Amino acid sequence: MASPRALRGVAQPRVQTVGELLAELADGRLRVERDRTGAPEWPEHRKRLLLDSVLRGWPVGPLYALVTAEGPRTVVDGGQRLRTLQEFVSGALDVDGRLTPTDDLLRDIDGKTYPELPTGLRSAFDDYPVVVIEFQGLAPEEVRPALFRLNDADQLSYTQRSVLESGAFGEQVRELTLKAADWGLTHERIGFSNATLAYEDVLGRVIIAVERRDVKAAGSDSTSLTGRLKDGYPTPPDVYEDVSTALRSLITRPEIDEPAIRFSKASLVSWLLLVVRAQRQFGLGVEHYAGYLMEWLEPQRRRLAAGLDLDARPPTRDALITDLPAVELLSIFNERAAVEAMTGDSTRVRDAILWLFFVAVGGAPTPASPPVPQVLELYDRMREGVDLEASLAAAVRAKEWGRWE
Repeated sequence: MASPRALRGVAQPRVQTVGELLAELADGRLRVERDRTGAPEWPEHRKRLLLDSVLRGWPVGPLYALVTAEGPRTVVDGGQRLRTLQEFVSGALDVDGRLTPTDDLLRDIDGKTYPELPTGLRSAFDDYPVVVIEFQGLAPEEVRPALFRLNDADQLSYTQRSVLESGAFGEQVRELTLKAADWGLTHERIGFSNATLAYEDVLGRVIIAVERRDVKAAGSDSTSLTGRLKDGYPTPPDVYEDVSTALRSLITRPEIDEPAIRFSKASLVSWLLLVVRAQRQFGLGVEHYAGYLMEWLEPQRRRLAAGLDLDARPPTRDALITDLPAVELLSIFNERAAVEAMTGDSTRVRDAILWLFFVAVGGAPTPASPPVPQVLELYDRMREGVDLEASLAAAVRAKEWGRWE
């Protein structure tokens, strides 16, 4: 039987003091990986709970670090604890001596910072032992799945849990999420947070749809999505680049800063798919029209959702499509963009509505370029129906809308 050291990804425990860890962090022998889970920054109260536990000598849980031959150890889980300890030692955080259960020693140092602690207590803090579990022989894309199996993540959906465990593909999605945060993908600007890996869920769906060249593959009922997450192989570089370019183009648009423009997960999927396909078909720069449309469409659909009338007409510029029933289409879009409406059929209907408006505002340079002919056929067929929602859904199904050439 093989010895434990012959196994891949062996985890070895190591005990270090707080002082040793902070010294290594300061000189670069240890670094903290940027958080990829979407966990919010710790509030001050939680930081002080950590300090309180250390000062009492209570356990605070292990750190997990990745060890490679190429560089310093990297803390991949426990970074917020380590940064809190660093913040305290720097004098930027003080002790809360009023926490229960009450302790006379801690009450005496209430409000004190690390430099103000008595020498003996400061030494005890420096010497507090921390278990560091080191992973060796793991590829970067295996780190999150390994930690996921060790930690409780029951609050995640099946798809979100699959993203965490999806190997190289999941690693690409997380890298793109980190880039997006730098570009401005935050809940203050787009309307929802990443508390349960919502951004990874959105980007994973978009990548799958672009890979499959079919918007339906982004739906919650997509077998392509579930199968692809299970396989875990990386997406091709051109797909990654196209989604990355579209994402950056969309979330850096000045219109995003308007308070009336706030996406749901479903609507963000649809806007990204629109921009990816438009940029592929018509070239970079076409996102200007997406921003122009978004500036009108998003506030107006929010007005309808709030029971208000539209206060601006669609900014149509194309003579081919001039009389879209805006209220009815936006109402259908809202219904198909609800949290529970992430199915493939709803994704196709939303995509069709966005393309109808996109062509109407002049976003397509020529009527001969796909998918413009299909949009015009859809427009004609939709106008023939008495029940707009039913005729639109039927037209989408009949044309197998959303399959890219």
